Amino acid sequence: MKIKSVALGLSFALSLISCNVSAATFVRDAGYNSSGHQYIYQCNSGGQVSVFVKGDFITVFGAGTHSTTVHKDTHQSAANSACSDNDKNENISEHSSFTEGSGSSSSCEHLVVDLKNGTLNGLKPSESTDSITAHLPCYTTLQVGGHDNSGGGVYFVNHGFNFYTKLQSFQFYEQFSGITSPDILNKPLSVVYKHFGKPTAKVAGRTYFKTKYGCLAIFTTNIYVYHLNCKDAINLECKYTHLCE
Repeated sequence: MKIKSVALGLSFALSLISCNVSAATFVRDAGYNSSGHQYIYQCNSGGQVSVFVKGDFITVFGAGTHSTTVHKDTHQSAANSACSDNDKNENISEHSSFTEGSGSSSSCEHLVVDLKNGTLNGLKPSESTDSITAHLPCYTTLQVGGHDNSGGGVYFVNHGFNFYTKLQSFQFYEQFSGITSPDILNKPLSVVYKHFGKPTAKVAGRTYFKTKYGCLAIFTTNIYVYHLNCKDAINLECKYTHLCE
């Protein structure tokens, strides 16, 4: 009887240990961007997730899944949940890989966005990641692949902007360390109208303007530059982000 009790007790203890094994391993704190405070986790089964904490809400992207939002959770448990769901999904074929950059300010001291031509220091958002990181080595993170976080990109958290490779776009937010021409960052929409005319579409709070290179979008204190027409830009945003949810 004692042997049986010990065996049952050991079995129960092992089951508890098994239940407490984390499905995700913390990789790093990626700092703040427009989506919130970003944390990177590695799923033990493969792939990575980005967890964004903004106020009481946590949004998880990655591991081939669509974004999910939870209320008042921890970023570790949110990552565990996403990675556990990933383990159950046999159809996942696209994961993300992350590379850290220097984040150095000295390599990006003079940043100029030409919004009439859709370029940053002469670079188009449709450039290859190799070209972007070569010209702007101050990036903080390079993400390749994945259905999450805009389908991959080059992130410049210390300078307030991002390149999104699959979306063929830049994003500039209020902490952008350079200048925009014309000067519309953090300005009311009435200022944008003077330079770009009437908007062609409004989706989920974003206002879209047709430009000669494609499309410009404004969302609160964010500017998005697309080398795509506005319709295609919106469709891709809906595919790779939670814009249309």
